[in-house]
Amino acid sequence: KCSANDEGGGGVYNYNGRIIMSGGLITDCHGTGNSYRGGGGVFLSTDNAKFTMSGGEITYCDGYYGGGVRVGAGGHFEMSGGRIAYCKAFVQGGGVDLLDWSSTALISGSALIEDCQAPRGGAVEASSGGSLTITGGTMRANTATDGYGGAAQITMGNVWISGGVFENNSAKTGG
Repeated sequence: KCSANDEGGGGVYNYNGRIIMSGGLITDCHGTGNSYRGGGGVFLSTDNAKFTMSGGEITYCDGYYGGGVRVGAGGHFEMSGGRIAYCKAFVQGGGVDLLDWSSTALISGSALIEDCQAPRGGAVEASSGGSLTITGGTMRANTATDGYGGAAQITMGNVWISGGVFENNSAKTGG
């Protein structure tokens, strides 16, 4: 069990570095304190912070923004495998949250985001901009408890979808 009180990233806080996760488990982590930071499991803090996930799991994590992963300004998250599950955000992005227009994420291959929840964007949220590309993977059984986007909520961002499976996601209001 782990937590971060102010900066976010209950499990891992990445400031301008690179993380490669091909196995292992980040679980029961909490990004608490300063509400705008977020990232229960992993927080990519600044430009050039990168996280590549090809295996392993991020489970049962929570934060204000991005229960599993929060991609900060200029950060990049790439998920080609592994699993983000049972994560919760108290504001948006149960699985993954993109902070702003300079945040990017790529979901591909056998990536799995399931059973995550947030008021908006159960699996993925990009409401302040950002670029999201989905070429594969599965988003399953995610929930937006008080708004849009059981699988994904996108406003003011760029999204490219050329593959992937979206199944059994739900939202209180559309999507």
